[in-house]
Amino acid sequence: MPLLLSALHYIRDRILFPAHCAVCGRTSQGPVCPDCEKYLDFIEPPCCSVCSGTLRSGDGDICASCAARRPRYVRLTSAAAYNAATARIVKRAKYAGARIYVDYMAEQIEKRCYFPRDAELVTCVPMHLKERLTRTYDHNLLLGQQAARRKGLAFESLFVKLSFSGNQASIGGDDLERIANIAGTFGVRDEVKGTLSGKKIVICDDVTTSGATLNELARLLSEEGARAWCVTFANSGYAPRHGNILLL
Repeated sequence: MPLLLSALHYIRDRILFPAHCAVCGRTSQGPVCPDCEKYLDFIEPPCCSVCSGTLRSGDGDICASCAARRPRYVRLTSAAAYNAATARIVKRAKYAGARIYVDYMAEQIEKRCYFPRDAELVTCVPMHLKERLTRTYDHNLLLGQQAARRKGLAFESLFVKLSFSGNQASIGGDDLERIANIAGTFGVRDEVKGTLSGKKIVICDDVTTSGATLNELARLLSEEGARAWCVTFANSGYAPRHGNILLL
C-alpha cells in the first residue's frame, strides 16, 4: 500500500499537475527553479556550532545566546536561512497539498544537516488537532519520514501536542517568555515512555525561529534518558544574505 500511495502521489505531482516553482510560481521541472534557487541562503560556516545561528564579533564558535543559556539539544543544524524564498517553500509545503515541496525540504536537510553517525531514529514536531483540521496532511510528519528514509534511519512519532500554543514566531519577548509559553504544550507518547533511554534521536522540523519548541522537545527526551539532535530546513537565527528581496 505505501508503494502504491507513493506512485499515485508521483503521478499527481509530477505528471497530472506539473511542478511550479514554490518561489516565483512559474512552471518548473522541479519544486524550485534554477533562477530562484540562488536566493536560497544555504547556511555555511562560520555559524554557531550549537544552533547554526549567525555569529557576531567576539562570539567564538558559539553565539552569545547559546553561551548564556545552553539549549537542551546537543546540536541544531539547518539547511538554509529563513528569508522570503524559503518562507514561500515552507508555505507551499504546508498548504498547497503538493508533496514535492516537502520532498525538496527533506532533500536539503539530507544534504546539508548533521545527523549523528549512530543516531537510532528520527522524529518530528507534532501537530495539534486544530492545525491538522486546516491542512490536507501533516507536512512535518511527512518531512520527518522523508528525511529518515533518505538517511536510512527509522522514523517514529514520539510526541503529542497537548495544547495549542500558537505560533512561536508571533510571540514577543525574550527567550524566557517563549520557553514559558511552550511549557506543558508537548508530551511524550505513553506507548514510548520508558523505551528511549540511551538513544540518540534526531528531531526534524520545517523552520526554527526562537528555538523554544525544539528545546522543549529535547528537554522531554532528556527526561527519558535520551539525547537530541535537531535538523530543520530553515533557520531564522542565521542572517540571510538576500533577505526579503523577492518581495520588493
